[in-house]
Amino acid sequence: MKKLPQSGFTLIELTLVLGISVMIASTLIGLFKAHVQMMTKSLQNNFVAEDAPFIGLLLTRTMANAEDFRIYASGSNARSNTAPVLSGSAVRLWMRQPNSTFRQAVISYETVSGHAGIYFWLTDLANGTFATLPNWELAGGSLTAALFQFDSTTLSPADPHQGVLLVKLTGSYNDWYKFAAEKK
Repeated sequence: MKKLPQSGFTLIELTLVLGISVMIASTLIGLFKAHVQMMTKSLQNNFVAEDAPFIGLLLTRTMANAEDFRIYASGSNARSNTAPVLSGSAVRLWMRQPNSTFRQAVISYETVSGHAGIYFWLTDLANGTFATLPNWELAGGSLTAALFQFDSTTLSPADPHQGVLLVKLTGSYNDWYKFAAEKK
């Protein structure tokens, strides 16, 4: 009787292939986990890296046009010009116009129509009042808070509402960005 050649793999060959496959799979799972963690960190830092500097630039340029400003606890207090404070969620700006009159604006972090964000309110040229809705939204999305306050080292004893204005923007992962603005 003639023996037929056997085809197939030996137990050692199968064990080696299985071991190598397990090592490759565990390496790929580790790489995938590292990638997910890196993407999560990237999303968490997106506010500080991209959004906050852009918002800060917009606010700084807007506030640089102000001859004077006052901080208020809320946007409604700022628009009604009641009870200025040293730290709050809104700032009222007085901006000189080319004809030497002043136009007022309010920048506030508040919720309008169910959406929280930084809003810009500008007085009407004809009657000097604020509209019921903001002129535009400066920022929203991952921004969760904005705090306007005077830098305590620059406060004037004669007028505590003078000095360098600090603005702290807080993102959805409790990351924050702080910048300063000064009057003209």
